Amino acid sequence: GAHWGGRGPADLVARRPVPMAEAGDDDDDMAAAIAMSLGGTAAPAAAAAPRELSDAERAVAELRSEAAEALERAGTVKILFTLLGNVVKSPEEDKFRKVKLSNEKIARALASRGAEALMLAAGFSKAGDFLELAGAAEAAAAGAKKALDALTAAFGSFALAAHLRLQAQPRCVCALPSGGFASGASDNRVRVHRPGMWESPRVLAGHESLKGVSGVFAVCPFGEGEEDLASSGRDGRILLWRGATASVALTGHGVGIDLTNAHTISSLARFEDGTLLSGGWDKTARTWSNEKQVAMMQGHTVAVNAVAALPDGIAATGSGDQSIGIWRHGERLRSVLAGSPVRALCACGGSLLASATNDGCVRLWDVALGQQLAQHKASSDYILSLAFCPESRTLAAGAADGSVTLLRLESGGAGATLARMSAGLQHCGEVYGLAFLASGDLVAACGDSSLAVWTRDPARAASPALQQDFAARAAALATASQANSAPAAAQGGGNWDFTFPVTLGGREMFLQWNRGESAEAIAARFISANSLDAGQHTTDVVAFVQKAQAQSAAGGAGGGGGGGGKEFNYPVEVADGRRLTISWNRGDDPQMVAVNFARQHGGIGADELPDIVNFIQQVSGSAPAPMMVQQAPPPMSEAAQQEAMMQVMGMGFDEGRARAALQAANWNIEAAVMQLL
Repeated sequence: GAHWGGRGPADLVARRPVPMAEAGDDDDDMAAAIAMSLGGTAAPAAAAAPRELSDAERAVAELRSEAAEALERAGTVKILFTLLGNVVKSPEEDKFRKVKLSNEKIARALASRGAEALMLAAGFSKAGDFLELAGAAEAAAAGAKKALDALTAAFGSFALAAHLRLQAQPRCVCALPSGGFASGASDNRVRVHRPGMWESPRVLAGHESLKGVSGVFAVCPFGEGEEDLASSGRDGRILLWRGATASVALTGHGVGIDLTNAHTISSLARFEDGTLLSGGWDKTARTWSNEKQVAMMQGHTVAVNAVAALPDGIAATGSGDQSIGIWRHGERLRSVLAGSPVRALCACGGSLLASATNDGCVRLWDVALGQQLAQHKASSDYILSLAFCPESRTLAAGAADGSVTLLRLESGGAGATLARMSAGLQHCGEVYGLAFLASGDLVAACGDSSLAVWTRDPARAASPALQQDFAARAAALATASQANSAPAAAQGGGNWDFTFPVTLGGREMFLQWNRGESAEAIAARFISANSLDAGQHTTDVVAFVQKAQAQSAAGGAGGGGGGGGKEFNYPVEVADGRRLTISWNRGDDPQMVAVNFARQHGGIGADELPDIVNFIQQVSGSAPAPMMVQQAPPPMSEAAQQEAMMQVMGMGFDEGRARAALQAANWNIEAAVMQLL
């Protein structure tokens, strides 16, 4: 039930191609590991007749077949942008309508495959030692813009198009055949966003909380309608949506299994024939057709975090046991030793498969040849999501540090490689899901409860003010993350009447005030000191302070909210996002209050207990001074230690390894699992 998302040292990275092991090979040496899933991939659209490419798009496709290094050396892309852009801006200028082929730089650039063809597609014609553009200025500008648009779609830089704030944390996203996208969030809601109406999504309610946990973890297009889709999450159900109605609920994952979170369905994908593929924390993957389970794939020793559907009915499954399974019709063909717990998978055309792992690496595999083709270190943090755009051959990798690395898939087959593109994209929270849309735009589902839409089309870009504001906040959070929450440590001291530990966006902070201060002034100081977004957080901070002040003014008595007549009753938000009420009487042992609160509500990790104890002590006035960040947490009771052991063992670790890791981590569950990973 605890939320795993902490950062840790990257695993060692393999330096040579890793062969696939045939089914039945001994994999006892694979480390058992669990990781919170995300597996956002670009979902396949409903079957449709392929669109015929324009001359400009065919020329750009040829251009993409050239190696990135060769294009860079020749300056091809930069020169093409300049030549075409000049005509678009000033189509009446003769100097832009006549290109001298004997110019050394231009000749070298246009020698690349597809480069001259793109100029011809723009309307230029060859006349001796020149490329010339005839006709009226308006027609010349139109032809050049079509060619420039095709070039931009493949090689242009991304700019922010929209930043959509949600009421809950989005955990997944997928493209829809309509040109829009769907997202799933921690509030059990699915949101369908339509082109041109990103800010007003259609909200689908159907998933429910189960055993105290909530959230939609996977979405993918499924059905005949352009907005029909499938969604899955922590309630053990796959919902098939027809319009705004969940017409069918598929169940099976976690049924009859007594393991922590075994009912969570972490990932979905769709085969070309319409068969649905799912993966879950019950260590299985399953295929579904005609609303019935067709096959179940077993063999992973830890949770399945990601799935991908490849041609010819080939299924790929990625697990916390550091392996990728390759299956056909429910039978395992072979397994890949991935080198680290797998977080995401992505089909990249034909037999090519990309994987993302906890060591920050993106690996490219050919499942037909049975070998790893390429590897790229994309981040020093976990890679949580992948998406592939076949038109531009761009692979996007989203990380826990908020970065998105853009990689270009070079060549194909056994010679395929991954080349880093010039610029990445920084976000304001973990990138839990990614999807390329039909337009070529990229959508990111972020841990700051927002969705970011990126575009290569200048016409769809957001205002400069919005882009600058987003970039500034993303940069600030990246800096704060790198500084390991230094401002929070500094704020923890001082003489305050009230001190409350707060976690926002992975940062630990303290909300502090003295008696007599207004809630508005307290909120303003807290938001300013921690460089937070006032528009997003002021209302919540003021409401919390007012509630705490009201309880204090009443002497801690009364209360409601399920307090059952206790002297202290406070609304709190735990790590998984649930809003609960904690209640106790003056003189109660804070450690036992915390343990009983965790037992009552379930899904609260033992690593949260020290913060709960600290909260109780501060509110009760039993703590001699506000707890400093540097202080060690109070010793855990035997009952709390046993609770921690049960949680870690329930994830697939044996008793000896679980106890050793917990003891080494001072019984902090998240730190222990980081070691085991």
